[in-house]
Amino acid sequence: GLCPVNAALYRLITENPLSRSILTPAIRVEDIVADAPDLVEGSTEAGQAIINALAKGHSIDWTAGGNGPAARDAHGLLWLRDLRTLGSDSAAATARRLMLDWISAGENQKRTPFLPAVIATRLTNLLRARSMLRSGDPDTDTAYADLVSRDIRRLRILAVLPQTPLDKLQIGLALLSVTASVGRQKELGRKGLKLALAGLKGLQHPDGGATQPGAGYTYLLLEHLVILRTALRAGGGTIPAPLTEAIERAAGAVRTLRHPDGGLLGFSRGPVLSSQRIGKLLSASRTPAQAVTLLADSGYARASAGDVMAFLSGNITTPGLPLEISADGRRLILSRPDTGLSGLQIARTPGNDIKTEDLQASTSDEGHLLSAKQTIGKLVQERTVFLPRKGADIRGEDSFRSTSKTSSQQVAIQFHLPSGADVVPSSDGTSFIIRPGERRPGWRFRYRGGEVVIEETIDPASGRRAPTLVLSTALENGAGQLNWGFRRIEG
Repeated sequence: GLCPVNAALYRLITENPLSRSILTPAIRVEDIVADAPDLVEGSTEAGQAIINALAKGHSIDWTAGGNGPAARDAHGLLWLRDLRTLGSDSAAATARRLMLDWISAGENQKRTPFLPAVIATRLTNLLRARSMLRSGDPDTDTAYADLVSRDIRRLRILAVLPQTPLDKLQIGLALLSVTASVGRQKELGRKGLKLALAGLKGLQHPDGGATQPGAGYTYLLLEHLVILRTALRAGGGTIPAPLTEAIERAAGAVRTLRHPDGGLLGFSRGPVLSSQRIGKLLSASRTPAQAVTLLADSGYARASAGDVMAFLSGNITTPGLPLEISADGRRLILSRPDTGLSGLQIARTPGNDIKTEDLQASTSDEGHLLSAKQTIGKLVQERTVFLPRKGADIRGEDSFRSTSKTSSQQVAIQFHLPSGADVVPSSDGTSFIIRPGERRPGWRFRYRGGEVVIEETIDPASGRRAPTLVLSTALENGAGQLNWGFRRIEG
C-alpha cells in the first residue's frame, strides 16, 4: 500500500474535481475502441460456477476477505477473464451485473481496491472485456466508461509516486493497455513503457530468472513481458531493445526450468501452471532456443543426458538443497520446500539463519556435475550430483559438518518418489528396486554411509500417497557423509 504521505496526497488529488478534469478528461464508451490484448485464457468451469451461484441467489460480499489474495482477485476483476472465456450472452450479462454491483458497493473496503497492483489489474481486465461489458444500454455503458476513466486517473497519479518494481511493471502494463484500447492516449503509452522498464530492473536477474524465488515467478515475469510487448504493438509503439533482451533472457530461463513432461520444477514456489499454458507462452515469446544450464543468480542448475534430467536448487530459505530428477519423460524424484519436503531432516535446527551458496554446474567428457552448499545455523550441507553422459545412472554425495558442541546429531536426506511408485528391497538387502509405474525401465537405489527406511508422504503433484526413501546417519565428531545413486535397470 501507499505510505501515509503518499496516501494523503493521493486522496487530495483524486477527491478534487478540478484535478480530475485536468488529469484525465472524461472517456466515453465510444472512445474504448478495442479489447486489450491478453495471452491467458480463463477457466470455463470457474465462469460457469459464477453464473450458477448467482442463479441460486448467492451474491458477492465485496468487503469480505480482508486484504488477502482472494480480495485482491475480486477487486482486480480477475473473474472477468473466466466469464469472457465462456463467450455466451449469459456470461456477458453476468459480467455486467457484477461490474455494476462492484461499482455500487465494492469500494466500501477501505484499502484493497486502492492498492496499485489491484487498480492496474482491474483496469487491464476492464479493457480486455470491452466487447463483453459494452451493452448498448446508456446507463451501463456510461458506468463502464466512468470506471475506466477513474482508474486511468488513479494510475496517472500513482505513476509519479514511489512504487515497488512489481507495481511499476503492472502499472506500466495497464497504461500500455489503455494505449492499445482507448483512442488518443499515446502519452500514456510512453509513460507506461518507461515505468514498466524501470520496474523490470528490480524484477529480473541478469541470467533471466525472476528475483522472486521460484520457477513459477520466472514464468509469470515472462508472461508479463510478452503481454507488455503485445500491448505495445497493438498501440502502434516501437519495441525497445531492453524489452526484447529481457524477453529472450526470461524465455531461456523458463526453458531451462522446464521438465520433459512439459511442466516447471515441482519444487518451485509460485502458481501451478499447465504444460499447455507454458508451451503457449514460449511459442508467443518467439525467441531462439537457449542452452542454459546454470542460472546462478536465480539459484538453479540443470544437467541432462539422454532422457534423464536433474535439477539442483539453491534458491530457497528452508533446510535442504532440493533435487529433482526426471527420466523417460516423467518425474522420478520430486521435492518441494513449500510443502516441507525439502530433502533434509535434522533432529534439532541449530539456528534459523539459512544461507545457500556456491551453486555450480560443470561439464566434462565423463558427464555433468552439479553442486551447492547450504549453511543452516551451525550445520553445513554440501551436495554434489553427477550425471554421466549416457544417463544410465545418477550418483550423489551429501557431506555434513557441524560446529555445534553437541556430541551427536542425526541428519537425513529424503527422496520423494511419485505416487504409484513401487519400492522393494533387493534380495541381498543392499539396495532398493524402484518401479515408478507401469512403464519400464526401473531403477536400483544404492547407498552408503547410513540406513534407509521407506516412509509414506503425500505427493505434492498429485495429492496422493507416495513412498519416500529416507537415508539417515548420525554425525560423529561433527561430520558425516552419505553417498547414494540411482541406476537404470531393464526388465
